[in-house]
Amino acid sequence: MLAFISIDTNHRVAGRGLKDLVEDAFHNTQLAVFEMRILVCAVFLWLLGSRTGAAQTPALGSPDDSQFTIQGVTIGQDNFTSLQAKLGSVKLCHTRRHVEIAGYRNANEEVIFEFGEVGGGDITGFYLRPKGRSRECPSSDLSADAHKLSTKGGVRLGMGEDDFARIFGPPKSRGPDGEWEYSWNWEQPLTDEQQKRAATSFPGADVSKGEVSITVKARFLNRALQYFYVSKLGVL
Repeated sequence: MLAFISIDTNHRVAGRGLKDLVEDAFHNTQLAVFEMRILVCAVFLWLLGSRTGAAQTPALGSPDDSQFTIQGVTIGQDNFTSLQAKLGSVKLCHTRRHVEIAGYRNANEEVIFEFGEVGGGDITGFYLRPKGRSRECPSSDLSADAHKLSTKGGVRLGMGEDDFARIFGPPKSRGPDGEWEYSWNWEQPLTDEQQKRAATSFPGADVSKGEVSITVKARFLNRALQYFYVSKLGVL
């Protein structure tokens, strides 16, 4: 499942692409600076190709689905209810970044799940970090067998830069303090059912495609991974 939102393109800022608008909507608290208005016309969930037969044309080099799953919880497929069913009771907290979060911890690490305000209730991203003091929201304890957290595709804290690059390739940008950033976006055809639902939400509009946007962020210290973030969003 992938949460889709609608953006009022008549109010785009000149020179900014769709991916930038999506990232601003979910992660930037300075939207007023860009004098931009986001209009949520409809939110709906769509089933990706493995369940609906929809043709997929992911961007070259984008992560495979295994990187969107951790502890059996998958971006776009799980919501707050199914998260608790899998990992146990947890507190849901609202943040200033226009997302809600819920976190779990083992002895040394935390995984924090994000739920976008317009994400239809689905998980839209998660991040891994060393366990520390509660900075935004208290985390719940994981079961005793969750002694080492990693994505289904093998991303884990402490892995080296070279191993990380073998999975994601060279970063699109690097920061001065060991930050790596990646982004991919592409158009994906909607299924017949998705187009019917879109037609109901957008009478008279010809909506046949949605845009998928993936963001990956990492931070390294002494060439070892200290922080990992991944999100996957869809926009009509």
